Amino acid sequence: MPGTSPDNLTYPDASGGTSIWQHVQNLATSAQAKFAAMEAWNAWTPTFDTPGNGGITSVGAGAIGGHYNQRGKHVHAEFRFQLGAGFSIQSGTFVLMLPVPAFVWGGNGLNAALGSWVLRDDSTSPVQHMAGTLGLFQVSSDRVHFGGAPIAAGGASIRRMDSTDPITWATNDILSGFLDYRAA
Repeated sequence: MPGTSPDNLTYPDASGGTSIWQHVQNLATSAQAKFAAMEAWNAWTPTFDTPGNGGITSVGAGAIGGHYNQRGKHVHAEFRFQLGAGFSIQSGTFVLMLPVPAFVWGGNGLNAALGSWVLRDDSTSPVQHMAGTLGLFQVSSDRVHFGGAPIAAGGASIRRMDSTDPITWATNDILSGFLDYRAA
């Protein structure tokens, strides 16, 4: 009777009743199933922690997209918000909820940078692009803060993203990013 490894791979036992080729085929089938499961992407609707914080509460006629993949303790996630007519934003610093809680080092302040964001300000001519980091802050394992844009609009100082900074939000603006981190 075949056994199972801690990774759920089927392996042959020492019994001599089954041919070696059957054992090899069982192992290959088991490994292929495991690899297929590792490649699966999970749907994720990114949201902001808006009670007490800021963020996009509605994209109006725009679009929200997100998905993530978890392999063991490793999580990779991608998100995109495109604002459409009728969008709404709550005032305050933007705080994005994670699809899977993250490992926290402990202590106060910035604990770890988990990813990056990119912002396209479509209402300016020429169109402006800004970028920054996404980081765990104040020992929160389920949310990340948007770090300041290194090239802020108009040469302003670097600040965390909020409802009025680094841009005046408008229809067709796009906020996207990725996260790559260790799960809790």
